[in-house]
Amino acid sequence: MKNLLFCVIFQLAFMPALAAARPLSFSLWGDQADKEIQLRFQPDSPRAARGLLPVHAQNPLESGNSGRGGGKPGLELRCFVSWDEYEPLSFAVYAGGNPWKDVRLELTGLENKDKDSISAENLDVRVVGYWPVTGDAGKDIYFHPRLLEKFSSVDIPANGFRQFWITIYCPKGKKGTYRGTVRIFSLDKLLGKVDITADIVPLKLEEPKINYGFYYNLDSRWKGFYPNNIAADFADMREHGLTSATVFFCPAVIGSSENMDFDFNAAPALFPVSLNEAMIAYDQSGLSGPLPFLGVWYGLLGEISLKTGLKENTAGFNELYVQAIRAIEKQRREKGWPRFLYSPEDEPAATPEKLKAAHTYLRLIRQAVSPPGVETYMTLMSGDRKPEKELAGLVDVPGFLVLPGQSGPQEAWIYNGGSEGRHPALDRFFFGIYAFFSNAQGIYQWVYQWPAELDLAPREEYKQGKSGWYYTYPSAGGSIPSPAWEAVREGVDDAKYLFTLTRLIDYCRDRARLRPAALAAQRDLEKLKNSVNFKKGNPQSAAHLLLGWAPEWKTEVFDQWRAVLARHIIILTELISENEQ
Repeated sequence: MKNLLFCVIFQLAFMPALAAARPLSFSLWGDQADKEIQLRFQPDSPRAARGLLPVHAQNPLESGNSGRGGGKPGLELRCFVSWDEYEPLSFAVYAGGNPWKDVRLELTGLENKDKDSISAENLDVRVVGYWPVTGDAGKDIYFHPRLLEKFSSVDIPANGFRQFWITIYCPKGKKGTYRGTVRIFSLDKLLGKVDITADIVPLKLEEPKINYGFYYNLDSRWKGFYPNNIAADFADMREHGLTSATVFFCPAVIGSSENMDFDFNAAPALFPVSLNEAMIAYDQSGLSGPLPFLGVWYGLLGEISLKTGLKENTAGFNELYVQAIRAIEKQRREKGWPRFLYSPEDEPAATPEKLKAAHTYLRLIRQAVSPPGVETYMTLMSGDRKPEKELAGLVDVPGFLVLPGQSGPQEAWIYNGGSEGRHPALDRFFFGIYAFFSNAQGIYQWVYQWPAELDLAPREEYKQGKSGWYYTYPSAGGSIPSPAWEAVREGVDDAKYLFTLTRLIDYCRDRARLRPAALAAQRDLEKLKNSVNFKKGNPQSAAHLLLGWAPEWKTEVFDQWRAVLARHIIILTELISENEQ
C-alpha cells in the first residue's frame, strides 16, 4: 500500500431501491461517516473535493488532473512508478438517489503494448474506512479516513459514497506504459469501469542513508492477535521502507535470586513471545538497522521484580539487572543480531523520577559490559536541557524532538516528528523531504499501534470517546494499514529519489561532459531545500499543521517535486550510460 492519492469521482447509472447497507467488520459506517465522505467527494465539484483529501489527486508527470470531473463512468487513474516501488491510486463511487448492494471491484492485470504484463497479484485493493476520531480536547468527534481494509463487497447507501484504494507494485525490469481496468459490479451487474495507466520509470532507486524505525510494543492488550502477527508486522515495516523497529521483548528470568539464569527461548511475564522468536522474525523480515532495545526497560524491570520479589534500585536487584545485560549482549553477539542501542527509560524529562531512573540504569548498563561495551539510546525532550546535562556521557545516540546537532552529538536521531497516524501529508513530508535535508542519521516515530488505555480495543475507544495512536490497527487477521502508514512509505520513497539524485550529481559533477546536467539538477535540489524553513524549532509543535515549516505546501507539491527529481535521475542516468560506451 502507499500514499499518493489519485481521486476520481463519478456517479454511475440509476439503480432500483435495495436493502440497507451492511457495515464492514471493522469500520463504523453510519450517517455521520457518509456525510463526512460527501464533504470530501462532491460529484459536482471534483477539484474542490480533491483539495480536501488527506493526500493529493494529481498526476505528477502531467500538467492536468488525471480525472476530468464527475459523472463519467469511464475515467482513468494514472501514476508513475519505479522498479520495486509501490504506488497508490484512489477513487470514490457515488450511489446517487438509491442504494447499491454487494458492490465489488474486479481488477485485470496491467499490460503494455508489447504484451508484457504486471499481474493482478501485484495490485492490492482496499476500501477506505472512515473512523470516528476525538479532537485534541477529548471531545468533538469527527470522521477521518483511517483504515484501508480488505473486503469482498460493500454496500453503498442512497446518496452515499465509498472510497477505494488500489496499490500497484512494479517488479524490476518493466518498461513503458501499462494499462488495465477496474470493473465495478453490484449484485453481479456491471455498473461501470475505471481505466488504470501506470507509466514505468525504469529506475532502481537507492536506499537513503537513514535509519527509519517505529516504536513497536506488544503486551497483554492484544493476546488474541499475537504472537502470530509479529513476523507479518515486521515484514510490513520493511515493505514500507523502514530499516528498524524498537524491540521491547526480553529474556525470561528463571531460577531463584541466589541462582538466577535467563531463558531467551521462553516468553517473559509481560510479553507473549520470547526474545529469540522476536529477533528471528526481525531478521527474516529484512529489517537490519540498529534498533533501540527497550527490552531493558519495563519488560526486564518487571520480569526481575515479579520473579524475585526484589524492589527496583536495591543492591540485589541491580546486581541481577547487570547480569541480564551481560547475558543479552552475549546472546546478541553470538546470534549476530543487529546493533542494540540499550534504552532503559523513555523521555526522562517528563518527571524527576524518570530522570533518576534513566541515570541509574544507564550507569548500570555502562558498567555491565567491558570494552568495546554497549551503546545506549534515549529520547530527550526538547526545551529542557537538564536531562542532557544529567545524562552526559551516558547516552550515545540521543533521540531529539528538535533538530539534530544542537548539543553536538556525533550521532543524532529525530524522534516523533510525524502525525501519530492522523495526518498523511505530514508523515510524507516528515519521512521524506524533511528527513533527507535534516541530515539526521535516524528517524523514529511513535507508534505502530497503541491504545488510549490498556485493554481498550479501538471500537471500545470510540464508544468511550477516546482515541489511541495508530499507524496500523490491530486485528486477528493482521494489522490494518491507514493512509498515514502509506504516507510513511511515500515519504521514504521521496527520500530515495533525493538520495539517488544526489549520488548521481556527485558522480557527474567532476566529468566535463556531464557537468551541465549535474549543475541543473543541483539547482533544483537547492530550490527544494530552500523551500523548507528548518529554523522554526520543534517538529512536534506543529504536528497537526504540516510541521509549520512549509504551511503553504500541498501534497501535490510533493508529487511535482518527485517528478522533477525523476526527470533529472533519468537524464543523468542516460548521460552516464552514453559517456561510458
